[in-house]
Amino acid sequence: MFQGSAAARESRSRLANTSSEERAGAMMNVVLSLVMLAAFALVGGAFVLWRRTGEAKQPVLMLILAAIAVINVLIWTLPDAEGNAPVDLVGEEASE
Repeated sequence: MFQGSAAARESRSRLANTSSEERAGAMMNVVLSLVMLAAFALVGGAFVLWRRTGEAKQPVLMLILAAIAVINVLIWTLPDAEGNAPVDLVGEEASE
């Protein structure tokens, strides 16, 4: 039966050897990256919508949503007074 390429087999074995802590950290990094990309898309979309229609209500709401997304990413990534960022604690909680 077809087993796939060597790169695919290596990727599957690497995934099987990773701990749940590493997987949770990687998943959190992907989610935060997607949120930032969405925020950039919202800002760009708000500008385009404002330029095309001249309407202000929806572009302003899009900018508010982008700001909320960026603030959420900052909350997850900025460390507290002890130097611990919440995003770093996600992987530790997954291993327990």
